[in-house]
Amino acid sequence: MIFKTLDAGIEFYKHYASKVGFDTRSSSVVTARDGTKIQNQIVCNREGFKNTGAQHCHSQSSADAGEGPSRPKRRRVSNRTGCRARIMFKYIGAAGYQVTTFIEKHNHSMSSVLARQFLKGNRNISSVHQKFILDCAKENIGASKSHGLYSQIVGDYFEVGATVVDFKNVRRDLRAYILGADAQILVHNLIKKQEMCPAFSFDYEVDEDGQMSRLFWADPMSKKNFAAFGDVVSFDATYSTNRYDLVFTPFTGVDNHKKCITFGAGLLLKEDIESYVWLFENFKKAMGMEPKIIVTDQDPAMKVVIPTVFKQARHRYCMWHIMCKVGEKVGPTLNKDEEFRNKLNSIVWTSSLGPPDFEKQWRELMEKYNLVEYNWFTTMFEARKHWIPAYFRDSFMGGLLRTTSRSESENYTYSRFTGPQSSLVEFMMNFDSALKSQRNTNAKLNSDNEGYNPDMKTPLGIEKHASIVYTITVFYQVQEEICASCFKCMLLSVREEGGMLHYDIMDGKNKRFTVVHNVNDHEAKCSCKMFEMVGLLCRHIFVVFRDLERIPLKCVVNRWTKDASLKATFEIDGVIYDQNGPKDEKKMLLNKVRSDIHCCMDLASSNMEQLTAFSQVINEQKQLLLSGKEKFSPQHSKRTVIESYCGSTEISEINILPPKQATNKGNGKHIKSSKELAMENKRAGSAIFLVLEEITMTPGLAHLTPKIRTRKRNAFYSLDT
Repeated sequence: MIFKTLDAGIEFYKHYASKVGFDTRSSSVVTARDGTKIQNQIVCNREGFKNTGAQHCHSQSSADAGEGPSRPKRRRVSNRTGCRARIMFKYIGAAGYQVTTFIEKHNHSMSSVLARQFLKGNRNISSVHQKFILDCAKENIGASKSHGLYSQIVGDYFEVGATVVDFKNVRRDLRAYILGADAQILVHNLIKKQEMCPAFSFDYEVDEDGQMSRLFWADPMSKKNFAAFGDVVSFDATYSTNRYDLVFTPFTGVDNHKKCITFGAGLLLKEDIESYVWLFENFKKAMGMEPKIIVTDQDPAMKVVIPTVFKQARHRYCMWHIMCKVGEKVGPTLNKDEEFRNKLNSIVWTSSLGPPDFEKQWRELMEKYNLVEYNWFTTMFEARKHWIPAYFRDSFMGGLLRTTSRSESENYTYSRFTGPQSSLVEFMMNFDSALKSQRNTNAKLNSDNEGYNPDMKTPLGIEKHASIVYTITVFYQVQEEICASCFKCMLLSVREEGGMLHYDIMDGKNKRFTVVHNVNDHEAKCSCKMFEMVGLLCRHIFVVFRDLERIPLKCVVNRWTKDASLKATFEIDGVIYDQNGPKDEKKMLLNKVRSDIHCCMDLASSNMEQLTAFSQVINEQKQLLLSGKEKFSPQHSKRTVIESYCGSTEISEINILPPKQATNKGNGKHIKSSKELAMENKRAGSAIFLVLEEITMTPGLAHLTPKIRTRKRNAFYSLDT
């Protein structure tokens, strides 16, 4: 046979091999001076024999030389049988390549029908496979699950055309492509985003070795959300989101549905004062304003950084982080005391106590349970103005007043999309996916609010007005306060002082509150301070407003209303932006074509005649596209898909090197404190005691055989203490 090109001849032989049931490999190539291949031999992949003697001698000599214990080696099977089956192509000039040698006979059996799907000739990672695998990677779906999902799409594992290992190799090739240029590709992509969206903010820094050490970014929608909901910001660092152990630091707030919302994020090599100052300065510059309250854990660096950068914001500690430590500090006995826990919670979590009442009840609790000398409780009492609600009664806390750690919730969300082995490029893809998921949830809640009609629990007009003004989530909270004003509160007296009406209201047992009402301006203030802290009217004010048909405009905080959410488009610095970012016409058309094809498949699936006709049309289009385009080699096709995924062609010059490996407190590499070591020793001692107790209790071992008793005793002596 004669083939016009060498590739056509090789492809023909590979196709023949896949049908017969064996694999092939290139054996030898002879090339002329001008680069023309004049001879190429393709052999059965079972040709020759595996050379194991040299490897065995090398490992044996290493062990004999005293280089330490030899590492266990993976057992590798060999399929080499010295098979002579082969084909040789020879260049004959303008006519092309001629088959000069063909040995058909093999010295081994061919692969069975079931096994042929695993032959290399029948496994083909096409650009379709690669795009699917990398799209799954954006959602943090691994190779094994991607392989399973693909099998469901095509109908069966037999139809996938590739193994799980092939899928894993695509991720391997992606990381190999990124290796060394990780930070450079990331910055390149961020610069492109900024060129497309002038309101996109980002900044980075490198260390003295040219390695990235800090990064901050915030897109236009995040900045617009901050303008609406940025009065209170929760900030916390999280770990194990990338292969360099850089600290991931999202800025989190609460939207009008009381859900987490991201304002921006950063990556830091070090958790020191200098790094946090740099990050907060960039955040403040991007947002153009400061938050009123910023909530963090008790990181010592924050005590210095926040007053330095944010001149107007108040710093508050996260109550959730502090209260989680109570059990550790008081010990297991007192921690299980329900009376103690309830009393402590009633003092700490309530917003109805004023500072004098809190201090009095705290001291009484400490004395009652002999905790006065405990340093931790003393320290927490000294820092009470940073975390106890009694000291924030005049400050707006939004949805973070009774926080169960918004940042922890946000960190959990991002942990589902990121992984400890992700490169910076992959991490940013995963971050974008998590952000899209968060915004899709917000869009769904906005949609639910457009036409909802909740049940009214009272005939009051003010309740109906609240359902029109507020989002569903917030309305239910307001509705609870309105109902409480009708059924749980009792008006004791009304008096006039200085043109103001003073209402004394009983709420529950022995709880008295005073509402001061300015009738002319429709303003009211309650001694419980709920409106000042949360931005919603309390039940005591609703007692006064019960006869009104509408909530006074001055008492409606915009951040809790339906109108607080962003519209389909918004403007920043005179530029109109879409919630989904800049429109990509090509991507939109691709998505439409893909959707149309799936729709046609579903419509034709029940009719064999229609399905055959549709298949014929698709194949005709496929052949037309292939004929008008040079056929890419698998390697070239793979590189094209990876470049498309990364958003960047191969970087010719690398000026920004990937970061060093970070060693911060949360990455599992910190030095254990004496307290941690003491707790570990205590647990080890408990384990020894239990084992010893079991060994020495003769009645408990009487039924055991001597062999088992000996094994249990050895278990005790082998404990490393």
